[in-house]
Amino acid sequence: MHRLNYYADINANDSLRRIVMRLPDHLVNKWKGVVADIRDRGQIPTLKHIGNFVRKRVKAEFDPDLEVAEEERVSFPPEEQRAKPEVSYMRGQPHST
Repeated sequence: MHRLNYYADINANDSLRRIVMRLPDHLVNKWKGVVADIRDRGQIPTLKHIGNFVRKRVKAEFDPDLEVAEEERVSFPPEEQRAKPEVSYMRGQPHST
């Protein structure tokens, strides 16, 4: 690609946005923080930045030293399935039933 001088097209804001929007939501949110850091250094995000970001996330995800056995992993029910205490709106106190 470098020989064909397509880097300007690939690094265009719209192209980078389309690439990032294909990432899972949690990575898109992390990418926003990375972009802020890149811009704080006076740089403009490029395809190379996205590649480095994804490469680091993949390494972290599959790092054997950080792998936790499935039975050791703590799992929490989804937010909508968690029991929520009833609150009395009159006093802001838990409602007893």
